[in-house]
Amino acid sequence: MLTNDKKEPIAAEIKHSLSPQAAKGFWTSYGDLGCRKGFIVYPGSEAYPLEKDVFVLPLKNITDIVK
Repeated sequence: MLTNDKKEPIAAEIKHSLSPQAAKGFWTSYGDLGCRKGFIVYPGSEAYPLEKDVFVLPLKNITDIVK
């Protein structure tokens, strides 16, 4: 878990796969912590939505998480 500049929780998970999926623990933490945003970081090159307010993000853009 990370926080943004407003101290809001952000769920994040790092994957090695080029076709990443969020693990059960990600969703549990996302809900339990009241996250409004989540990210799955992977070694690919495309950013895309996975679910509502959960996005797959390339490792090269990891700093976008806390913006």
